[in-house]
Amino acid sequence: MSEENKNVPSRSQMRNYLRQIDEFFEQTPLRGLIAEMNHFLQKGNRLLTFPVDLYESGDYLVVQAELPGISKNQIQIEIQGDYLRIAVKEDVLTEEENDADNYYRRERAVSEAMRLIKLPYPINKKQAKASYRDGILEIRAPRLPQSNDILSID
Repeated sequence: MSEENKNVPSRSQMRNYLRQIDEFFEQTPLRGLIAEMNHFLQKGNRLLTFPVDLYESGDYLVVQAELPGISKNQIQIEIQGDYLRIAVKEDVLTEEENDADNYYRRERAVSEAMRLIKLPYPINKKQAKASYRDGILEIRAPRLPQSNDILSID
């Protein structure tokens, strides 16, 4: 047997090792922890981020954000210099009750997400309009007229 093959485990050793790993993760306390982590990642924090599109339509800059299942009172929009900030806060309360087994469960999950979008040019904040329909937030704003920083000589 060559020197490099001495440190390679046999197939039966590998099967035994993999079986021990499976048994470790199947233990009750660890299985419960893994189930809670899955629950959190799948339901409790679904708003880690959201997709945004930015494009021009005629004289307007248009920003669209996909926010399905969110109500418009959970959305906050700010224009900060040449950035647009969209923030969403979702507060979900889950309750279950079973009188026969004297069982009651109440969970609350709060998810927050925020996108800071660099605008390609200054926009007119006063004429900006936002609408929210069918899970799509749309913000439309005209470009600010460019100021002429060149001084004329009298």
